[in-house]
Amino acid sequence: MDEEETTQVQDQEEGQVVYKNMTFKDRKSCTTFLQDFVLSQGKRLVVDKKASGGKSVIFRCSSPTPCSYEVRVLKSKKKNVHGYFVSSCVLEHHGCTGHARPTCRQISELEVTQADVTANPKASARSLIGQVCQTNAIECSQRMMYRVQAKITEENLGDYEKNFKKVESLLEEFERANPGSRQVFERDHEGRYKRAFLSNPFVARHVKHGQKVLGIDGAFMKHGIYREVMLILVVRTGNNTNVVLAVALCASEDEENCRWFIANAKAAGVVFNDVPIFTDRGSGLLAAIDNCDFGCFGRYCTRHIVSNILKKFNGCVPGDLKTMVYRIQGADTGEEFKSHFASLRLTHPLIADYIQEIPQEQWLMYPSSVRNIKMYGWRTTNFVESANRTSVPARGKFPLHFFKEYMDKIMTEAFDCQVVGEAWERQGRVVTPNAQGKIDQEQTQAGSYTVLRKTRSISFVRSTR
Repeated sequence: MDEEETTQVQDQEEGQVVYKNMTFKDRKSCTTFLQDFVLSQGKRLVVDKKASGGKSVIFRCSSPTPCSYEVRVLKSKKKNVHGYFVSSCVLEHHGCTGHARPTCRQISELEVTQADVTANPKASARSLIGQVCQTNAIECSQRMMYRVQAKITEENLGDYEKNFKKVESLLEEFERANPGSRQVFERDHEGRYKRAFLSNPFVARHVKHGQKVLGIDGAFMKHGIYREVMLILVVRTGNNTNVVLAVALCASEDEENCRWFIANAKAAGVVFNDVPIFTDRGSGLLAAIDNCDFGCFGRYCTRHIVSNILKKFNGCVPGDLKTMVYRIQGADTGEEFKSHFASLRLTHPLIADYIQEIPQEQWLMYPSSVRNIKMYGWRTTNFVESANRTSVPARGKFPLHFFKEYMDKIMTEAFDCQVVGEAWERQGRVVTPNAQGKIDQEQTQAGSYTVLRKTRSISFVRSTR
């Protein structure tokens, strides 16, 4: 085939075209484009170093047998015109026995490789090779895959540093555009990123109208490189849905970081006085709550207590352990508590001793210190952990994109809240649908109780069932 008849070839799948007089801004972009074009044909392109020289670069197919494929590129000599152009090309692989042998760059740019190495930088080369072969029908050696892993990790580390430089400006812009929000970006003594905090701009509204119950939880980030901790503060609305009041990223869930998180939440407008905070009994968070002077108090998750008992006394627990522990926790009076506790001690004294070591004010209902505080039926961290589970996609991202995702979430929740609120007003609602459901349920059950008046201020309610 004549050279002039082969001055243009298009790869139908990729939409790429190579043609005579095609221009490139520099040699690197030229090499990248031509190599990717030939790879899409299932071949590999290399520079013929013996034939190339000066301002001329000759690319040939890497076929072990003579192949007609050739692209000649020259550096432009025109004034005020920089770059390279294709001076001639033969774009047919006559006599070719070559196959696709991608470069380190090409493999590192594949979506599957980027995703796998970023998620797990220590993934085995063999597993990565299997993924690339299955997804892109490309083969490579273990040695090549080691180079690919190193390249992606190095690039991610570079993005990692740039990422943190953008986090501070992103948080500042969000605070400026959303009055009522609070952001904190801290650096260490060397000027490097240390930790960051962001609050919901509608904290005051949710604190005033939501349930007077809070939940704090921590979880490790799931990004392959950034593996620090997310802290999240959640409140429950009057319609029994979750709202994230604040999030933060820090090195660990220790006392100092948890105290810093609570202090910033208070500065953002969260009211902690006489408000129970449900936690998973993490030592750092409990110490921060106990040692701060914000008037808050921690409530242990009853489900976690049951889980800890099952682990500690594996094989030596009663079949109805959960029922027994929940009865002990929910006792309204000291006498009722003693009755349930005595039943447990009679059959499982070691478990009873374990429970007795847990501070009563931090999980039981009958102590006078919490008797008059509304718990809204909550005795576990289920509500905050459900919010934590919804954060999994954000936890797999760099801090910049993590905060972006939560900003989007906050704005979406605010809009949805407005739409629903307007609908409730049109419907003439006095209470939320969830509250109305509870009222209806209690009205249905009211016939099963009798009320005996003792005085004008004291009545006794008795179940007739």
